[in-house]
Amino acid sequence: MIQSGTDPKQTSHFDALAQEWRDPEGPMKPLHWMNQTRIAFIRNTLEKRYPDHQPKVPFNDKICLDVGCGAGLLSEPMTRLGANVTGIDPSEEAIKIAQDYAVHYGLDIRYLNYALDDVVRDPALKNFDFITALEVIEHVPDPAAFIQQLSQLMKPDGVIFLSTLNRTVKSFLEAIVGAEYVLGLLPKGTHQWRAFFKPHEVRDMAEKAGLKVIDLKGLKFNLGDHSFELSERPDTNYIMALEKI
Repeated sequence: MIQSGTDPKQTSHFDALAQEWRDPEGPMKPLHWMNQTRIAFIRNTLEKRYPDHQPKVPFNDKICLDVGCGAGLLSEPMTRLGANVTGIDPSEEAIKIAQDYAVHYGLDIRYLNYALDDVVRDPALKNFDFITALEVIEHVPDPAAFIQQLSQLMKPDGVIFLSTLNRTVKSFLEAIVGAEYVLGLLPKGTHQWRAFFKPHEVRDMAEKAGLKVIDLKGLKFNLGDHSFELSERPDTNYIMALEKI
């Protein structure tokens, strides 16, 4: 069986941040800032793919797997937009926080303290209409196996959404030196530059897993108002949509 594995150091790192994950001014605030833009990209892709969607609940009845869901920042808005969401994360502490928030807001989300390997082994979890794995691939030991597993879990006509950081000089200066050490927007050690992926590297791994890229956009950070916007230049953060070949 193909296994992508988990990194215990990464899991411990995110366990330690779990209590602050939902704080929009806490150590995970960049995820709060980019969430609306990520949702817009996902929504636009799915609305094109399913033209019979209902505007108020465009993800209606679509079965979603949110990989590396953390404390539920992405799972919740996707649920409110009509998706049937299963969120998984190897951080037990983050999953507990996500479950508490789902109960508080009355949201029907299945949260599991799973790594992706666990999903593959669970016969009840398969045939997802779309899968999100945002800001995750740079944290897994075997990214090629990770993408293969995503492809294995998706319906033939489904869509996978990946986001990560490009391995460029600009990303090193902005995402690590700037965000972690100068501005303090992220905890030090959140990212390892050598674990970032150039878009063509992700594309090559995807093709080996029977997938092709159908859309790719940069996520440009605006320091003035702490917002992100979609861009044609994927030189720091980027997000992509993939389908089966």
